[in-house]
Amino acid sequence: MNYYNRSIFILISLFIVLQSCKFDLFEENEFVIPTVNILDIEVQQDTVFIIVDIIDNGNPIEVIGIAYEQGKTPEITDNQQFYGATSGTFSIPVLRLEGGIDYTFVAFAGNEYSIGYSEPTSFTTPDNLGFRALCEL
Repeated sequence: MNYYNRSIFILISLFIVLQSCKFDLFEENEFVIPTVNILDIEVQQDTVFIIVDIIDNGNPIEVIGIAYEQGKTPEITDNQQFYGATSGTFSIPVLRLEGGIDYTFVAFAGNEYSIGYSEPTSFTTPDNLGFRALCEL
């Protein structure tokens, strides 16, 4: 076999071997962050509830929470409240809000790869909403 034929034979053999190997360097759901949406904001008695929908996208949720700020989009470190680690649709109570104030909320959920954020959602609390202690002395 001359040099040209040997090179062609090696290239074709290598092509056949590589085509027969089916491997994936990454699992299908690896590096996928959660999808987070704020669906609604409700007031029940003196408590504001953020209704969120969290989709894990195949990776377990490790933390969920809410960040909020008066009158502007919050940084993720502003007024954080953390909750359990789950996916699905549920309501999160937000504590320590004052009445008659415009707040902007962002919900977030994290898995082992990163954190997914909702779009900022604004809400003006009712005038009669007031901070109250959870216990009495």
